[in-house]
This record gives sequence, structure tokens and C-alpha cells, in this order.
Amino acid sequence: MSFLLKAELEMQQGEEFFLHATQIEENLNMDEVYDALDSFNHASKIAFEHNDIELEAKCEAWLGKIYAKCLKKDSKAMSHYNNVVRLANSLRPRDVTTTQWYKDSKTGLDKIRETREREE
Repeated sequence: MSFLLKAELEMQQGEEFFLHATQIEENLNMDEVYDALDSFNHASKIAFEHNDIELEAKCEAWLGKIYAKCLKKDSKAMSHYNNVVRLANSLRPRDVTTTQWYKDSKTGLDKIRETREREE
């Protein structure tokens, strides 16, 4: 099985865990949230090992979303969102700023920054 297929399957599984944990369950299912984290971390590792920058950035976007929305760990979410921006910049001259994963990450990063500025 190719690395890309393995990583894509891990991402798909992570998305399914996340959606089930956040939208289907009546209460947030933390076991499935952590299963989603594991899936995206594994997919990110595969992407990193095979130098697939865009796939790694997509995984980082999901990780940031999980840390921000489910685990309420803004500093971890911010770290992942910053990785998305850094990885997206490394893809230039290709522009990924119009992709949904990039826009969601940038929005999440801006919200965390605004919250931190208000608190100071």
C-alpha cells in the first residue's frame, strides 16, 4: 500500500471519528476525539516522512481544529495553526490560501490571537 493511500485512509478515519464525536453523539465523545487526534498525528507523520507538505498541512489543520474546538487548548491549537501557515508558505509559488483547510486554520489562528489580545 502506498504511503499516500495510508495517510489518506488515516485522515478519513480521523474525520469520521471527529464527526461522530462532535455531531452524532449527544455529548462530546472524548474517546473518539482522541482517536481522531491519533489518526491525524499518524497521517501527519507519514506525510512528513515522505515530504508531502500539503498533506502534512491538512493534518496540522485538523489537529489545530481538534485542540481549539474539542480540547480547548489554545496554545496547542495555535502551534498547529502556525504550522499550517508555515507549510502553506513553503508550497509557494503555489497558492493554497483559498483552500478550506487553510482558511479554517487562518480563521482559528486569528480568533485565538484576538482572544489573547483582549485578555492582555
